[in-house]
Amino acid sequence: MSKRLQSANVHFNESGTPVADSFDDVYFSNESGCDETRHVFINGNDLTERWLNWQSAHFIIAETGFGTGLNCIIAMQQFKQFRAANPAHPLKRLFILSTEKFPLAVADLQHALAVFPSVSEEVHALAERYPPALSGCHRMNFDAWHTSIDLWLGDVHELLPQWHCPLDGLVDAWFLDGFAPSKNPQMWTEALFTQMARLSKT
Repeated sequence: MSKRLQSANVHFNESGTPVADSFDDVYFSNESGCDETRHVFINGNDLTERWLNWQSAHFIIAETGFGTGLNCIIAMQQFKQFRAANPAHPLKRLFILSTEKFPLAVADLQHALAVFPSVSEEVHALAERYPPALSGCHRMNFDAWHTSIDLWLGDVHELLPQWHCPLDGLVDAWFLDGFAPSKNPQMWTEALFTQMARLSKT
C-alpha cells in the first residue's frame, strides 16, 4: 500500500536557486542548471552519439535523484530534437526511471524551473502530470516528446531491488544525481553500486 511521503523542505537563495534544507545543498548550478545538465548528463553519457548508433526501439535511462526534474526535462527535450531530425531511426522512445525520497511540492518545482524559459513547455507538461507524494511508481507519458518517465517515490535502497532486470540488463545510461556524497552519504553506499551493476546492460 502506498504511503504519503515527506515533501522536500526548500528555500530559494539570492540567485533564485532552490536549496534543500535537509542537505544544505543546491538542486542545480546557480550559474546555469540547464548547461550543467547537458554537460554532466547528456554529454557525459554521450547520448546524442549513442542514440544515432542505437538499433533498438527504446533507450532506458535510470536516475538516482529526480529533484526538480531538470535532468529528465533536458533529456526529453534532447530526445524530441533527435526524433525530429531522425524520423526514420529505429530508436522510437525514451524511458526514464527516476527515484526520489523527498519529492518537491509541484509549486516549488514550478518556481525552481521558472528561471529556464527554454524548457517552459516541458515544465508545463511535467507539472500537469506530476504525481502526489505517495510511495511507489508513478508513470508519466509525454507522447509529444516520445518519452515516458517512471517516477519511483521512496528510498532508492528499497526501490532499486524491486526493479525486474532481464538477463542482458535493463539500464542503458545512469544519471547519478542526489546531492553531493558529503551532504547525502546515506545514498552513496556499496549497496547502491551493487544494484547499479545488477541493472546495467553489459
